[in-house]
Amino acid sequence: MENVPERAEPTLRISQTHFPVETLGPGRRLAVWSQGCGLACAGCMSRHTWDPRGGASRTVSSLLGLWREALARGADGLTVSGGEPL
Repeated sequence: MENVPERAEPTLRISQTHFPVETLGPGRRLAVWSQGCGLACAGCMSRHTWDPRGGASRTVSSLLGLWREALARGADGLTVSGGEPL
């Protein structure tokens, strides 16, 4: 049997997370702010998220864990902001 190297778990650069947030969509939400943005929009209120080296590297599974915890605590939705998350 061939040895297949383990793949590293996917990560995202995250500025911060917070639950509950009630101002970025309807109901009580988990908010996830991504880190890194090259758009540099005039009037941006999240300039602290522009630096792609800022924030922290988070595994996808750790973010899914936060989502599960928020749902267990009554989250109505998820808000993804940034940085430029897309």
